[in-house]
Amino acid sequence: SPKSYTALSGAYFTLGLTADAIAASAEQLRCGGYDTNPDGAYWTMGWCHLLEGEPLEAEAAFDQALALVPNQMRSLQFKAIAQVLLGKEKAALASVRRLRDVAPDETFDQLAFFMTQNPRLARRSGEHVEILRRLWEATEGKP
Repeated sequence: SPKSYTALSGAYFTLGLTADAIAASAEQLRCGGYDTNPDGAYWTMGWCHLLEGEPLEAEAAFDQALALVPNQMRSLQFKAIAQVLLGKEKAALASVRRLRDVAPDETFDQLAFFMTQNPRLARRSGEHVEILRRLWEATEGKP
């Protein structure tokens, strides 16, 4: 059942076991047509890949999530970080501009809190928060 793998992935993620969360999300996707939340599996995998230091795999997962739900703000948020890590600064700025368009009431503090609320992952998210801060400030008030 994809729902059981969704729950397992969430549990692993909460425990800071990001490699296991990737594997559980992959199993969720393997279940195929019964899954009501494949975009969630992709962005969870993407975020976990970022935390594992695998930005190329992260970007691919976020692309899959965005193909399913084009304006999913978390996918845009984390894809921008992956793009910076891959040396794609202009694309990252475009992703953050798009994030600002789809979530105009979101603040940097809200985005950063989402990334650091889990104490098992907060330290591993520090570099990513700083990347997002820089991108956020660079796109402030700019179309």
